[in-house]
Amino acid sequence: MSYQKIEGTFWTDPKVQQLSPQEKLLFIYLITNSHVHYSGLYYIPKVIISEETGLPINPIDKALGSLTDGMFIRYDSSKKVIWVINMARYQVTQGNRDNLIKGFRSQFNKLHKSTL
Repeated sequence: MSYQKIEGTFWTDPKVQQLSPQEKLLFIYLITNSHVHYSGLYYIPKVIISEETGLPINPIDKALGSLTDGMFIRYDSSKKVIWVINMARYQVTQGNRDNLIKGFRSQFNKLHKSTL
């Protein structure tokens, strides 16, 4: 099990405050689920998102669109790969640089040649 950091100012961030409750739930899920990688890039089909959050696919599509428009994420729907844009900035604060780079490379090689 890994742990992800969430800044204490998350809820008071003006960009986050503009999100709907479903969009906030989805964003928190995208940075804390068991599939996440510290790079912010990982494979996650919408069907898994739906199963784990309880949200139907249509609201997930809408929320992913809003999070993309708000510059929180990018989602490659053809490869089912997500990039949480600022995740690495908050998650990679310490550690051996060489090991972190190896971890990034290893993760990138698993992403089905996604454009992300």
